[in-house]
Amino acid sequence: ADVAPKLALLRYNALERIGSADVSGSEGESGQIDFNGYRADFRFGEYDPSTDSMKLSDFRLSRLNRDQLEPMLKTTLNLKLGQTVVIGATKQPQSQRALMIVVSAKR
Repeated sequence: ADVAPKLALLRYNALERIGSADVSGSEGESGQIDFNGYRADFRFGEYDPSTDSMKLSDFRLSRLNRDQLEPMLKTTLNLKLGQTVVIGATKQPQSQRALMIVVSAKR
């Protein structure tokens, strides 16, 4: 429900959940999530108490294609605790389908 208003801004009108995961870790540790033919790898970065935010460094999204990982996206995310971020990926700008990843940082 908290993501619906963000996704309503996009031109996609049908959503299908392909997975979800809760991952916890400490600064410097790596994380990995596999879901329905995709993989997200990242490293837990520093927590900044003055801004109540944390960094996910080297966030990489890949698609599994015949035992090979095909890179799709690489970025660093700076997240305020409690903030929800939606990341989208498509093959082409006019594509009728997109992969949306919802990331939220919690204490």
